[in-house]
Amino acid sequence: MAGETPVPNYHGRKLLRELQKLRKQACMTQEEAGDRAHIEFKKLSRIERKQLPTYHELLILLDVYGVVANDYSYYTELLETARAKRWWTEYRLRDTRYIRMEDEAKSSMKERGRSSPWWTVFRRCLALKGRTCPRCRGQ
Repeated sequence: MAGETPVPNYHGRKLLRELQKLRKQACMTQEEAGDRAHIEFKKLSRIERKQLPTYHELLILLDVYGVVANDYSYYTELLETARAKRWWTEYRLRDTRYIRMEDEAKSSMKERGRSSPWWTVFRRCLALKGRTCPRCRGQ
């Protein structure tokens, strides 16, 4: 819907938690950080709770929080990953909560070095677009 902020995915939520942690490590309140970054208090509050910052806002906040420029790449990669178009968008599904949750679990498992082979089967079933999958028949 227009005017609504989409729910951040796993990587987006991780970035928002990291930004909040950096602000607290810098011993700043949201108001102080907002004043230094020239971002309104309400906007900074939304960024820490549910709204992804723009690329430039992210760089400004990292600078305000005292992050060394060489360490920016970790945070910018998180932002790019959070904004990446997900594979299920091409199917135009109405309710993607379960798929999004499973995909986020898969990505967090991948970060920990584990794999999820059943997920590839499920994804192939979705690709059939309503036709019966031989492995899922009867379920």
